[in-house]
Amino acid sequence: MTQYFEILIDLLKKADEVNKENVKKVSNIIYECIKGDGIIYMFGCGHSSLIASDCFYRAGGLANIQPIFIPELMLHVSASNSNLLEKDQLSCKYALDGYKFTQNDVLFVFSVSGINGAPIEVAKQGKDLGLRVISIGSATYFDEKSRHSSGKNLSDYCDVFLDNCVPKGDAVIKLNENLNAVSVSTAISSAIIQSCIAEGIKSCYNDDVDIPVFGSGNLVENIENNQKLVSKYKRRIRCL
Repeated sequence: MTQYFEILIDLLKKADEVNKENVKKVSNIIYECIKGDGIIYMFGCGHSSLIASDCFYRAGGLANIQPIFIPELMLHVSASNSNLLEKDQLSCKYALDGYKFTQNDVLFVFSVSGINGAPIEVAKQGKDLGLRVISIGSATYFDEKSRHSSGKNLSDYCDVFLDNCVPKGDAVIKLNENLNAVSVSTAISSAIIQSCIAEGIKSCYNDDVDIPVFGSGNLVENIENNQKLVSKYKRRIRCL
């Protein structure tokens, strides 16, 4: 086994143990959202936006997921500029405008550090709107200063915080005293959110709640069901 796999597996095991109770809480929120025909909103800046992308419109994935994609805060427009913008809460001043939220909806906000202004602002707006807000990040940053005008960190605006246990700096392969390489946050955060979704789906199945899951678009037997799900959610999910 390579060094990276050893480190990643150790961190995955740690995250699994640390989050046992909170995964149960979040999976129950997902269950209630699905049962109530709600929408699961997801937001992240930079590489944290990949967590939302990973959950959206894919084989085995829920059809009621709405990623909040702001191009300037992602990587494909200007990665270096997105790194600057994520620190500024004003870049997300209108992030949630135009969405028709209901009491059955839930908002996930992904940020490893949890100190940048943009994700904190989105979580704050979510709470102000009465949404249940969940975040995934690293507790190792709890002692770092917030870049939001409130002085609060992302976890302060969340109903549930899930700790990805990622060390500060994210890079885990130590080459020398001043050089670390290769990140783990995407892999661990994706594993955590997928675990929550899996447990929520299992609860729905056990209670005979209809589960809106896409099948692989490369298999003919899934085409009809996938088309029905797209038709059902097309008006409620912007980028579907």
